[in-house]
Amino acid sequence: MVHTPHTTDEALQSRYGRTRTPISRRAVIVLASVLLGIFVPWGVWSINAAPNVGIETRDNAMDIVGDTVTLTYTVTAPAGTPVTCALRTLDSGFGVIGWVIEQHPASTDTSNSYTTDIRSVGTPTAAGVDHCWRP
Repeated sequence: MVHTPHTTDEALQSRYGRTRTPISRRAVIVLASVLLGIFVPWGVWSINAAPNVGIETRDNAMDIVGDTVTLTYTVTAPAGTPVTCALRTLDSGFGVIGWVIEQHPASTDTSNSYTTDIRSVGTPTAAGVDHCWRP
């Protein structure tokens, strides 16, 4: 005697074979646990490893003479933290035409002012601190 399917699903399954069984609940839990085990520590590390957290800068003054800008700026960082800053000069189209990296040693003060000359390849119209970070 030949078995005849009673529903469309049974007919399709008997003709083309069984469909894949859905992922078990246990497999989903294991996969979610593995992903959490990877991404939670990475997230905590990336938040704590941000190199510029707690560092603030302020441009105080600039003096443009020819193709050189003398920039005076203040860096506020936790005491005892060495800081490296990227300074830039801009042209009238806001293109970067000068760039210098300044390294400042750790200080007992939280706020320090610095003056730096930045040479540029054109006529600068502005200068400032791009960003600072812990080296």
